[in-house]
Amino acid sequence: MDVPFGSWGTQKFIAGLTADAMIAPWVIKGAIDGAAFAADVEKVLIPELDPGTVVILDNPATNKKAVAAKAMQNAGCWFPFLPPYSSDLNPIEMAFSKLKAQLRHIGARTFTDIFEAIARVCDLNTPQEYRNCFKAAGYVSGYWRCALAALRVESAESSPRPSAQPR
Repeated sequence: MDVPFGSWGTQKFIAGLTADAMIAPWVIKGAIDGAAFAADVEKVLIPELDPGTVVILDNPATNKKAVAAKAMQNAGCWFPFLPPYSSDLNPIEMAFSKLKAQLRHIGARTFTDIFEAIARVCDLNTPQEYRNCFKAAGYVSGYWRCALAALRVESAESSPRPSAQPR
């Protein structure tokens, strides 16, 4: 596969996943850092969330910035982190898998083409497929409801959070 224009560049796709849709998609050129993640949370993700929403985050250092945490707290969200190296517990990884396969099939090579391709493929999954991602990661079992409730209690004891209940 040829590298477009003889140069290499990266793009980062960030999105949220609900039980029936992919929300707040955002594409940036280059790697994501703490400032970019905070901007995504404040400007793209938060406007699509209701107070009390549980936002499960994976563990890179960029996701642990105080600005992003404060924005989610101010929006009334609860945001536990996944354990390190737990992609099998991350339902969005399953949803991204289909999205990445479609992007490879389309073969977009410029930032603009990739941006347009992402806009087309974000709606390919059905609400049932998104629910299946959560089910496959164990989030609809009684075990995970109990684990999240325990994590909520632990989180409340260790740091302040809004009183909103997770949905």
